[in-house]
Amino acid sequence: MKQTVLGQKKINMPFKICATENCYNKAEKNRTLCSCCKQRRYVLNHPLRYIYHNLKGNAKRREKEFTLTFEEFSEFCRKTGYDKLRGKTALSLSIDRKDPCLGYSKGNIRAITLSDNSKLRNGTLTELPEEFRMKEEPAPF
Repeated sequence: MKQTVLGQKKINMPFKICATENCYNKAEKNRTLCSCCKQRRYVLNHPLRYIYHNLKGNAKRREKEFTLTFEEFSEFCRKTGYDKLRGKTALSLSIDRKDPCLGYSKGNIRAITLSDNSKLRNGTLTELPEEFRMKEEPAPF
């Protein structure tokens, strides 16, 4: 048993506590961090992967097809700035599927504001503002 000092008392603990400062949760077996601190560290070290896996998990929960690769998603974020501007305010970006019948694929997603996305859903917005329209690029050949 491990003895830990909390305040002035020594307490016998049959398990290891998390190594993070001010965290007294139980560490996972043969690990130094608890699951909560481990998840926080992952989000800080790999923010784009965290966003990608959240999007993929939400698509699975909603039973939507998801064929977007991580490389395609990172390119999408680089072009639109989605990873920096996402959030819960009206002017934050969200991912919209151009054709709601199709799933999440490279050609079917775009970044638009949450307010415009909800207007599209309600049917009050018939046309997207100019900055969110997909620009037709000429063929390279």
